[in-house]
Amino acid sequence: MDKDILIPIAIGFFANVVVFGISMLVVKNKRKAAKITLIFLGINVLMSFLIGSWGGLGLLVISFGMLIVSICLYLYIYIERSFKKSV
Repeated sequence: MDKDILIPIAIGFFANVVVFGISMLVVKNKRKAAKITLIFLGINVLMSFLIGSWGGLGLLVISFGMLIVSICLYLYIYIERSFKKSV
């Protein structure tokens, strides 16, 4: 298995974590910050379709890493919220 695909996924993962961190500093709300990461994911996917070819494919792979972070953030927020309700 070729591990070269993991590099752009990791770039997207860490880029979206940085976006989440900056948006948490600005908005001070986890749900809104997670929505901002989804907006950046959508922008990245649209840019990959506009660029097209191999460059667009690379951006789409980076978007996959961003999607992983967004899913993890929403799961974390959901679990934290349900835990607070049960306590």
